[in-house]
Amino acid sequence: MNGDDREALGTAMRIASTLYPGDGPFEPPVDWWRSPLAQIIVRRVGHPAAESVSYAVAGAMLGITRQGVHDLVTRGKLTRHPDGGVLPSSVRDRLLDDPRR
Repeated sequence: MNGDDREALGTAMRIASTLYPGDGPFEPPVDWWRSPLAQIIVRRVGHPAAESVSYAVAGAMLGITRQGVHDLVTRGKLTRHPDGGVLPSSVRDRLLDDPRR
């Protein structure tokens, strides 16, 4: 990655809060993660505000099913969060490590 990670995170947070304003946590529709903007954000910072994401969100980020995410977690290709779900950083790392994506 090039550039400052803190600056990238701040920019991602501003974009997310502009698109989805409110006082609650950033929880866009699952399909949003398939958009080009979301894919850029995922590749740069993972999820801009969550410590873990559901299997459905991780699947949308990766362009696969929840079952596919489950299989990747089982095989140690994605990291499960101790409280459930998946670490967004492991989703980001998977996208960055896979030259086909």
